[in-house]
Amino acid sequence: SGLLENTWLVVTSDHGEMFERGIARHMTQALFEPVMRIPLVVFEPGQRTRKDVYDRTSAADILPTLMRWSGMSAPDWVEGQVLPPYRYTELTRARDIYAVMGHRNPGDQRAPLRVASTMLIKEGYKLTYYFGYPELDGEELYELYNLDQDPQELENLYSPTDGLSRELVEELKQAIARADEPYS
Repeated sequence: SGLLENTWLVVTSDHGEMFERGIARHMTQALFEPVMRIPLVVFEPGQRTRKDVYDRTSAADILPTLMRWSGMSAPDWVEGQVLPPYRYTELTRARDIYAVMGHRNPGDQRAPLRVASTMLIKEGYKLTYYFGYPELDGEELYELYNLDQDPQELENLYSPTDGLSRELVEELKQAIARADEPYS
């Protein structure tokens, strides 16, 4: 019909699926890769060939990308980055990716996180931190995976005495504290 000759089309989702572990829909607090790998397909006007992107991206990248396409600059409060291949420059380092699942958090969306699953991906390592769930009996749960060597997330490398584990936990907890500041 010619509709895509002058139209940007973006198709995405709010989460992936984890059928291979018997989990469907929103029935889990887990942040395993199949749930976190969100489909994103972009068709630019007149596009005729496929472009695959292998960089780590985030749903937060959609807004700055849309603003770039429209000729506007993203405001300072925007956390995302322009998606490849639409950047003017390459990233100088691998970026950290964060995610939060807090739908069981008490209060409304303006409350500090007290019950949540949180995640940090840094340089191929993925730390997941679960806290506040009644099932944890007041404990915190951590999982650390090397996504390059263990993409199925089968070997939990987390140890409270391991330097990398401690570093990633501290970085993730600091990010949570910064996000909670306006609500505390």
